[in-house]
Amino acid sequence: MAHPESKPESGPESELPRNASTPPPLPPAGDERSTGRPPAIPTPPAGTAADGRSAGLRILVSWILILSLAVGWVFLSNIRHPDEAVSGPSRVSMISEIGGRLMHNLIEWLGTTEDRENVVAMTIDGSDPGDAAPWIDQVAFAILQADLDKPSRGLAKLQEIGLPDGASDADATLFATVRDALEQWERGEARPALPEAEAARLGWFGHVLDGTVPPSNLAVLLVMAFAWYAAFVVVGVVLLVTLVVLIFLGKVKPQVAVTGHSAIYAETFALWFLCFLSFQLAVGVIVQLTGLEGWIMVGALVAMFGSLAALAWPVLRGMSWRDVRRDIGLHTGRGVLIECAFGPLTYAVALPLMFVGLVLFSILKKLSEDAAQPSHPVFEELGGGIQAVIPVYLLACVAAPIVEEIAFRGILYRHLRESGRVIGTALSVLVAMLVSSVLFAGIHPQGLLFIPVLGGLATGFCIAREFRGSLLPGMVAHAITNFVTVSLGVALAHG
Repeated sequence: MAHPESKPESGPESELPRNASTPPPLPPAGDERSTGRPPAIPTPPAGTAADGRSAGLRILVSWILILSLAVGWVFLSNIRHPDEAVSGPSRVSMISEIGGRLMHNLIEWLGTTEDRENVVAMTIDGSDPGDAAPWIDQVAFAILQADLDKPSRGLAKLQEIGLPDGASDADATLFATVRDALEQWERGEARPALPEAEAARLGWFGHVLDGTVPPSNLAVLLVMAFAWYAAFVVVGVVLLVTLVVLIFLGKVKPQVAVTGHSAIYAETFALWFLCFLSFQLAVGVIVQLTGLEGWIMVGALVAMFGSLAALAWPVLRGMSWRDVRRDIGLHTGRGVLIECAFGPLTYAVALPLMFVGLVLFSILKKLSEDAAQPSHPVFEELGGGIQAVIPVYLLACVAAPIVEEIAFRGILYRHLRESGRVIGTALSVLVAMLVSSVLFAGIHPQGLLFIPVLGGLATGFCIAREFRGSLLPGMVAHAITNFVTVSLGVALAHG
């Protein structure tokens, strides 16, 4: 995944002084075009002690802002379903419906095999949305438990859930309808069709409850998905082992060099983070005030790309745009086609790390019984028509790979590598990968317990950033990851 036998560019060990003269001229533009790689970085003069203290203070202030924004965003994400609002006339979430369809078809595919009982037990255990989930999703899980195991188990789970405090008449009616249907199911009686209002709220789970689940070919999809992931995981493990061997042999070297602009990139990332979160919140407020819910995905696209206005900050601070692009990896490396070709390889490297994260997630979820299932707001759009799904693809497969790679593997990773140079290259790389990946995963709405999963993927993207230099492999890998996830979600949502 790297340029064999290539040497990283050298640079200073401190921030450029504010009163530094104009840096030496860069190599002619023709050199960059002829090689396809970013130009060599001239060594800037060393900074004074006062410059070092100024840079340290700017970094400190930037990180106070970054951490404050991250904590605030996580807090807002965790109160999306406050206790006083979970008893409203809501519908089962799309993530619960997709999970239900997946589990139903998996168990149906197993039939009466010897492993069915063990798989059912693990499936039920892993599908429990937890007490923090919306009340109607917990009711849906009781129906799923009746479907996968026995109606009596589902009925017992429903009674355990009960009605929330201050339940509405609609919720009380839904609860009674589900309870009566499960009791009829347990007695082996014919189950009548559900009333229209309750059927609409339960979605696919309503079909499970009244015994009208249509036939599905999702078993074939599951086999194909398993083969896809298994193949890439095997390739990824081989690539990771090969990369480690080549690093120890000195055949592969880091491509992220020290340039002496740590504080500027800390400020830039803090500004990007502020713009990103502010624009996202603004879109939500505007949609609520105007009632234009159908435009929220378009607004999210505008907000994501709009946050890249923060890239103007280093230029305003006196850097050239050419230097900024070189520093954050926004260049073509050895050529667009070559770097993009490393995208699938980066995806393969990231998948084993993601599955390690899934194991950690499963352990953490067992230790936290009331934790809600990981979910993302865009999943609610997957059950709609093409006019709803296309914006999701644009957001997940175009906007997110471009914007998030520039921000996290470009700006933030550059700052962390610069700041960690005093502890040596190896530790600097590890710290930069860990910190940027945890922050990347933490601000996603899937929840804190899902950080190991998304963090594993992000670490794979960081590996490409470090040993390729260009952001292109990570962007392509990011796009592949989201495309596969969204496509599976659409297939499962539509049965």
